[in-house]
Amino acid sequence: MRVLQVSTHDHFGGAEAIMQSLQRGYRDLGFSSTIAFGEKHHPESLGIFLDREQYGSWGMRKGIAFSNFVRRQIPPAWKPLYKRTLGIGFSQPLRMMKRMAGLEDFDHPVSHQLLELYRNALGGFNPDLIHFHTLHGDFFDLRQLPILSQQIPVFVTLHDEWMMTGHCGYTLECERWRSGCGYCPALDSYPAIARDATAWNFRRKQAIYRKTKMRVAAPSQWLLERFRRSPMSEGVLDLKHIPNGVDLSIFRPQEKQKAREELGLPLEERIFLFAARGGRSNRYKDFQTIEESLKRVKQRHPQERILLIVLGERSESLMSLGFPVRFEEVNRDPCRMALFYQASDLYLHAANAENYPTVILESMACGTPVVATATGGIPEQIESGGDGFLVLKGDVEGMAERIEQLMLDPRLLREMGERALARAVKHFDQRGMVRGYLDWYQSI
Repeated sequence: MRVLQVSTHDHFGGAEAIMQSLQRGYRDLGFSSTIAFGEKHHPESLGIFLDREQYGSWGMRKGIAFSNFVRRQIPPAWKPLYKRTLGIGFSQPLRMMKRMAGLEDFDHPVSHQLLELYRNALGGFNPDLIHFHTLHGDFFDLRQLPILSQQIPVFVTLHDEWMMTGHCGYTLECERWRSGCGYCPALDSYPAIARDATAWNFRRKQAIYRKTKMRVAAPSQWLLERFRRSPMSEGVLDLKHIPNGVDLSIFRPQEKQKAREELGLPLEERIFLFAARGGRSNRYKDFQTIEESLKRVKQRHPQERILLIVLGERSESLMSLGFPVRFEEVNRDPCRMALFYQASDLYLHAANAENYPTVILESMACGTPVVATATGGIPEQIESGGDGFLVLKGDVEGMAERIEQLMLDPRLLREMGERALARAVKHFDQRGMVRGYLDWYQSI
């Protein structure tokens, strides 16, 4: 069986981590597996790079070349702003006009060559199936889904809510996804749009899905049920719940002191960990609740030496909160990520919106208990009071109390870590995830 997986990036966030885990798992079992991606972060990444500068239309390639020439002539401080705004306008004015009207951008002709590029890489054969992960991120023409599904079985894993909305990755408190969007209260929510064309975007997606023979999976029952209730699910051939898993040979317990020594971390401090793409700037996470909770803990226990580590952001250390905050970029290096979980006393995960965060599973697999907000699919991962604690979204005091409870009771902390590990081994082994997807493929 030849599997082609497609996502926005080669390595970046949780969706790509799952794609890479499936890639390794399929190959370990003797299946042919290839990935295709729109953004390449590691030069050594193997797979099909959907490079718009190489494979885009003639006009797009010429426009990008001209835009790059202009960018080289302007001062360095202006380059990021130019890339986000005028760069597209100079190189592809019609595409820029659509964006300014609030239309989701599907003008990515490189994705039209997906099967041709696969055949070129795999000796002339087509894949037996295509498994899509994230499809937003300026690399894929969603209108290709019906065309591809007429030729090859198409599977989609939902890693967020974008497939069922008029533009946003998570709906937060908005319920307009139930009835077709419009009057959007959060145009700046990622992926942001310039004007409210969400109802039109919604109808266009819905029309595409109705013509597509696709099967949809989600790692959380929470997201799967939301998609089931959405008008977008009309015509979907199958809906499947397949929980995410992690590599237990990497994410496993290790002696805490040894992990701290390897990372150069203090040996005697209480270390708390938080991980998110973009760190504090990720609007779907809730760093403020973690910050305020730890402030209260420090105020009530001034003798405790607290260190908070934030993974996913490159910044100077903070000393203004009453305790130090250290920032680290690990670029999803799983071995280095595991060291941080192993070195920490607690993993803290506050979120405004969430699906089924892999970071929680990774922490539990390392035997590090988690205190998290009961958002999205997180309650499916943690048995509150057993192998971790759940608090209400935005509940600063609730999180502070749970941190204190575990910080001041070493026996409870140790037992909860042991139960977290046992749950991860039983339910979150990536081999179960791999087998779940393979069984689903083979049933088709």
